[in-house]
Amino acid sequence: MRWRGRFAALYAVHESMAAEMERRGYVHESPLDKKLASGGRFQRILLDSASAQKRILRRKGCRV
Repeated sequence: MRWRGRFAALYAVHESMAAEMERRGYVHESPLDKKLASGGRFQRILLDSASAQKRILRRKGCRV
């Protein structure tokens, strides 16, 4: 649901994560086809508010 109509944003997140993996010495082997990166370039829809996401993470023992 979160990425529907925003594949360009998903592509950007994926590329950012792949670059970080490579900086850390991992081999990136999950390239995406940029031609399929259509739609919005930014993700502005939240399934949960930022405060709700923090509550969820705290319940899981994460420090936020």
